[in-house]
Amino acid sequence: MKKVIFLFYFIFTLIFTSLYLGLFQLAKITNKRIDYFPKLVINTLQNKSTASRNILVLGLDPRDDKIEKTNTTDTIMLAKVSSKDLRIISIPRDLWVYSLSKKVNQIYELSQTQTDRYQYLKTNFEKLTNQKIDNLLIITSKNLIDIIKIVGGVDVQLEIGFKDTQYPNPEYIKNPNPNIPIYKTVEFKSGLVHLDETNVVEFVRSRHGAETAALNGTDLGRINRQQLLINALQQKLLNLPKNINSLKILLNLYNYYSHSIETDLEDQQLFSLAYQLLPNLDKFSINKTVVPTSENNTTPIYHPNFNINGAWVFIPKEKNYQSLHNYINDYFKD
Repeated sequence: MKKVIFLFYFIFTLIFTSLYLGLFQLAKITNKRIDYFPKLVINTLQNKSTASRNILVLGLDPRDDKIEKTNTTDTIMLAKVSSKDLRIISIPRDLWVYSLSKKVNQIYELSQTQTDRYQYLKTNFEKLTNQKIDNLLIITSKNLIDIIKIVGGVDVQLEIGFKDTQYPNPEYIKNPNPNIPIYKTVEFKSGLVHLDETNVVEFVRSRHGAETAALNGTDLGRINRQQLLINALQQKLLNLPKNINSLKILLNLYNYYSHSIETDLEDQQLFSLAYQLLPNLDKFSINKTVVPTSENNTTPIYHPNFNINGAWVFIPKEKNYQSLHNYINDYFKD
């Protein structure tokens, strides 16, 4: 009997020690208190939620150099996350916002002068989309490079290649002088393309590779490639269990997210979302769409035969954005 008790005590001590050491390492890696994650798990289990969340994702490439001075958002996505799927809708950056007399990509820049930047962003995008914005996620080009580096790069299948001869030259931006070309040539051939920290920003930012979106040019072509990247990241993360370094990658991703990504999505909300997704992970799907555009008012937004304040823009079919609201609402409807 004593041997059984001793064995039970030994196994319990071993498990407890392993858990403690694991939590200690986790706390050290993420710079959190050792009781931080146990409390998160307990609170998640006690306050289960099945509610979906709408998250506004803004892609930012801040520039202050000889070529360009801008703090606008080239990527604008509204995502609805539920236990069964993630639905993403991309909004063209040239959509005109009548209430502000600005393009939609300038809302972030306007928010920088506000006392409550996040509320300003939420309020204006809620008016524009007629959707409640629960959280914001602001990702810079540097964030994207770092994330791709953490996961070890991704592969995308590019149906039509493109060549952009007007891509801003990083070397000139760092050191503007007459001996360095202002622009560089960026080329991606059709077929399987490996994206890593050296080329991912070029892939998602290039827009002068062709005259049409179908040929991977213009802002709409750029949106299509951004969605290709999302697909690739999804597949990479779903395949992580097959990777011997999966736990390390996930911890590094969380650590980077926690310390380097600008967001108001708190850890408790993040854990609650993860708890919802886990039971349906094998059936979980990611669906993406782009607000339809045209050269006439047959789509929710369209390009008119005139510019506004000298700017090339998309305008809504109706000034109250009703068709745009209907399109987004139908797409997000359960």
